[in-house]
Amino acid sequence: MDSTTHILGLIRRALDEFDDHPLEVSVRRAVRIASLIGDSHVAVRLGLDLQVTGGDPAQHRGDLERLMADPSRWESPDEPGPAVTAMREYIRDRTKGVSVTLCKSLVVTRR
Repeated sequence: MDSTTHILGLIRRALDEFDDHPLEVSVRRAVRIASLIGDSHVAVRLGLDLQVTGGDPAQHRGDLERLMADPSRWESPDEPGPAVTAMREYIRDRTKGVSVTLCKSLVVTRR
């Protein structure tokens, strides 16, 4: 089975079973498909929705130290990579939603 047939099979299965499983399952499948077709931006963006907020500070510290030790892994601020772009959009979308909700609640409260 070639990779195109395999990916097409994953897409069909994800669509066929969308209503039968929790949303997290479909998002994980979409992340996997995006990774397989090389769409890093979509894979990172959807993967952010799967992450639990918070976490273990000791583990994060180790990850940061490992990543910061190798300057070749740093992204240019002028040309951010797919991970940075996806994170910015993810935060913007959630901040926008919070701002709209907050504004609506203020309007309702003042009436």
